[in-house]
Amino acid sequence: MRCARSFLILGLLGCLMGCGSSGDNDAGTCQPGCAVGFACVNAVCVAANNCDATCSAGFMCEAGQCVADPSQCVPACTAGFECSGGTCVELPCIPDCGQGLTCVQGECVLNSTLCDPPCQAGSTCQAGQCTGSPPECNPPCTAEAKCQNGQCVPVAIVCDPACGDGFQCQDGQCLAMASGTLVINEFLVTPTDQESIELYNGSNAPVPLSGWILHVQTGQESTWTLPVQELAAGQFLLLTIDNLTPLEAGDSILPNAGATLWLTDASGAVADSVSYGTDGSAPTPIYATSTARVGQGTDTDIDGNDFNWDPTPTLGAANDVPGVSLGNSPVALSELFWLSGDDVADFIELDVLSDSAVDLSGWVLVFSGSGTGDDMDFSAGTNLQPGYWVLEEADFPEYAKLKESGVLYLFDSTGVRVYQMGWTGLTNDGSTSLGYLPGQMGAPDCFDSATCGLQSLTPSKGTANHL
Repeated sequence: MRCARSFLILGLLGCLMGCGSSGDNDAGTCQPGCAVGFACVNAVCVAANNCDATCSAGFMCEAGQCVADPSQCVPACTAGFECSGGTCVELPCIPDCGQGLTCVQGECVLNSTLCDPPCQAGSTCQAGQCTGSPPECNPPCTAEAKCQNGQCVPVAIVCDPACGDGFQCQDGQCLAMASGTLVINEFLVTPTDQESIELYNGSNAPVPLSGWILHVQTGQESTWTLPVQELAAGQFLLLTIDNLTPLEAGDSILPNAGATLWLTDASGAVADSVSYGTDGSAPTPIYATSTARVGQGTDTDIDGNDFNWDPTPTLGAANDVPGVSLGNSPVALSELFWLSGDDVADFIELDVLSDSAVDLSGWVLVFSGSGTGDDMDFSAGTNLQPGYWVLEEADFPEYAKLKESGVLYLFDSTGVRVYQMGWTGLTNDGSTSLGYLPGQMGAPDCFDSATCGLQSLTPSKGTANHL
């Protein structure tokens, strides 16, 4: 019989209790079989609990060899995971998470903090929003939508194919543009006796206004003839009830809630247009304020970017409003609730998208719509923690009301408009609310339920929204 020299005692015992003959050893087996407590290793019976070297972490000695220990994971599992069968698995939540919550690494978290769909490469999920390099939409969005956070969201009606030189897109149609650079530069809608529309001639030559017409449409179209005069280069002209001649209109020029207005020259070509409030993405000017172009006469034909709210109008002079940065706000409006006849039940829910507190000191929320118009200043020290924050009706400014339709605008402390949400069809019986499901967001320059992609929800004040 032949036994390994390294097992002087245990190996000898193994030999005495049965190692195979030298002939069988060549075959790599032990004949007869090894006794209980011994294993055949390289045709030699060795103690089953003895290994040539100490096994490293995650391994155990079996039949004289170091093998993976199924009760340990290498490398060790990170927080939120546990080792099961040698594999790190996510910890379960005990008890199960309730409605509006999802189990993540053993903890129940709000669905609003998760990103659905998951963020793509180059972007990370923070407070329910993909941040970093914006993910692409796959498949690509159609002409009626644009890609935002990996999802196709609706945009205002566009012209397809795009309008050529000398034409302007208006409600999906290409209309001829007048020559020159005369634009609607600023307008004020209330009080009625101060309604004004400022025109600016940005060209280097005078523009004769004979035969020019102002069109205003919201439901039905009203038309007004401009005064017969020339507007000198670089000059302003205020259109008011005093110098406009009504063709088909009443004694008010601009509706408070929203409208589309455009200018046509003597040939009928469109010179400029703008849609505001519930009819377009430019903001509605509330009482004694105006909506003005960002920059002097700048016109990109994207009303939401071209115009901003001006609490200190500059009618007849150069505009001084700050810029627009829609889609970059750390705070979003997520839910609206309206209960008619109750002066305390209405609420507006804000969703803090940042993973840290947001300082809203000096920020302004403007309410606009039919029968409503006011602004709310956030006081110094207003810090919102990540999650949901509710603005109660009792905290609304005096003339701010939620109605069937309207638009809310959010401005940072410098006056830059960073967010807006418009709606239509808000019910007042308390059975439903309007808003976004977690992870969803409308077009940055949206102005009604369709362009904002709002859904009818079960009221969920201060918690994750759900159908």
